Amino acid sequence: MAHNLGFGKSIIHNEAFAAGDYSTAFIDTYYPDGYRGDDLTQTDRSKLALAAHFLKNAALKNNEPSNASKAVQSVIYVTIIGKGE
Repeated sequence: MAHNLGFGKSIIHNEAFAAGDYSTAFIDTYYPDGYRGDDLTQTDRSKLALAAHFLKNAALKNNEPSNASKAVQSVIYVTIIGKGE
């Protein structure tokens, strides 16, 4: 499974980012050799799985035949907040 959740988590926990001290050069400044780490914890993975399950069920409910006129294609973003373990 390809994702950028670990990278997003790394950015959110960066002290300069949290202080609002960043610019368009943020990635070049703090990740000059690219991003290589910050794996998701088991708690993060559990929260992500729960959120994905909820979103899938909500999407299936909205696409039932009785709701066919409401069916739309959309992009769903999930945010996991917390420092993990």
